Amino acid sequence: MITVWMRNHLWRAADYGYVETWGGARKARESMIGDSRQDRGASLVEFALVAPLLILLLLGMVEFGWLFAQNLDVRHGAREGARLAAVNFPEGPEPNSGVRSDANRDALVAEICGRMQTPANADVNITSTGAVSDAATVIVTTPGETLTGFIDFLIPSPLNLNSTVQIRLEQAATWTNTAGAQSCP
Repeated sequence: MITVWMRNHLWRAADYGYVETWGGARKARESMIGDSRQDRGASLVEFALVAPLLILLLLGMVEFGWLFAQNLDVRHGAREGARLAAVNFPEGPEPNSGVRSDANRDALVAEICGRMQTPANADVNITSTGAVSDAATVIVTTPGETLTGFIDFLIPSPLNLNSTVQIRLEQAATWTNTAGAQSCP
């Protein structure tokens, strides 16, 4: 019974390139896969060479995604601001009195900033003549900030994210133009 098992086992081992003796099978297996002690050291050196590049690639993807999300937020703020300007936000009696005023402009800028997710350093610039069907221009600008700071050497130093949207006014504007860029409150 044992002889039959050994014969079958050795015969199967021969299919995989092993020789028919136990000592020969071990030597053939070591020559096929290499000595494990030397391989462990070589694998460690290879990993030490490749790991920094993989970490840099991973952090680069994270930073790119973070900057992309900030850029989308700036574009969203400019689109929302243009739409609010077109429909003459803010509505109602206070602070909207029907005449162009700085209070309405401040309420409009605050609403634009409130609709953005990261308005901390954002600047808003709104210009228009105020008449119906005239164009209103909303510009939102914010500095791009990295998340980890690990790959700042690859990103241009003053990275400003900005978006400009121009829209026709549907109602007469009751807000005044901003004098330059107005910071978010």
